[in-house]
Amino acid sequence: MKTKHSAPTGYRFAIHLVGALVFLGTPLLYATEKTSPDGIEPGGCFRFGIYEFRWENDPNRNKMIDSEEVSYRQGDKGDWKLLQDETLFKNTVEARRQIRQDPQPGIPYKHVPGRDLTAHIHYPQGWKPSDRRPAIIWFHGGGFAGGTPRQFERFAVPFTELGIVNIRVGYRLTSIDGRENAGAHNAAKDGRSAIRWVRKNASTFGIDPQKIIAAGDSAGGALALGTLLEHLNDESDTISIDAQPNAVMGESTWVLMHKSGMKNQTIPWPVLELPALPPIWLGYGGKDVGYKPGSPLGGEAFVRALNAKMGNRLSTHFVTDGDHGYGFRPQNFGLCLDSMKLFLTDHGYLPVTSDSATTP
Repeated sequence: MKTKHSAPTGYRFAIHLVGALVFLGTPLLYATEKTSPDGIEPGGCFRFGIYEFRWENDPNRNKMIDSEEVSYRQGDKGDWKLLQDETLFKNTVEARRQIRQDPQPGIPYKHVPGRDLTAHIHYPQGWKPSDRRPAIIWFHGGGFAGGTPRQFERFAVPFTELGIVNIRVGYRLTSIDGRENAGAHNAAKDGRSAIRWVRKNASTFGIDPQKIIAAGDSAGGALALGTLLEHLNDESDTISIDAQPNAVMGESTWVLMHKSGMKNQTIPWPVLELPALPPIWLGYGGKDVGYKPGSPLGGEAFVRALNAKMGNRLSTHFVTDGDHGYGFRPQNFGLCLDSMKLFLTDHGYLPVTSDSATTP
């Protein structure tokens, strides 16, 4: 089967159009939609997270906000300052642009102060709303500080070609939403909100609500595990909707603690105390700084503890010379993908059969 990458049609188009309009409207305070990929003209302002931005000028006439062309301030008060911090520019202005230009238009699944958190959905060829397909919800990496949902396009495409609905989602980040509003635990709350949103709308998205996989890389892998923690719920959530994923996949999952005694301050380690766990896949490279062989604080120790608890319901993938994010490296991508496929096959998510979808 082949993946559809063109604009969705019919019923699917209506879903995306409404979502895109809401997404464009919420974060923009008084910007107008023009030809710029940023959605404004010089002199226009927009809100993104805790910041307000003003595009001062476009001296190179490329119709795009470049570094040192934009001023910012926190909230809607205070003095404007020229944005010269390249990291802040990348994590805010450039990240917002990437989200706006995503080939799968963003559909808001949750509103947080200053912006909407969006889901970007890949539908397989032959998809229809009445299907009951498996779904993978992807959480990007970035240390809970930066990153965008576009990171997992590379994995979403081949899994969509196999008939799975793939959903790449954003969540609160410290660089955009502020440290007091973001961080690991709030990110896990957003992940659980996303699962609830997908499960609530399963009949619209052609998804089997009992075949939802939470997956991610690095911090996103920790987030995927964190969705298993039932006490992490946003006050705005409908708690009666189950937020537990049916399986979890984590590539280079960041579990490293700076010192002992910090387990309860993290989101992955408390998972070891849960009475029951769904099938889990974890992949690591031997040279990953977070794997830390021989230490009780890193990925190796976490995998061993999880294996002792889960037995054959834990699947692992290990590349001896792989570094952090090994699965995204060209030489390892196919190996990582094949290991994930085998995991999903072993637990009944692949192949997608005629019982769950009508395929060409």
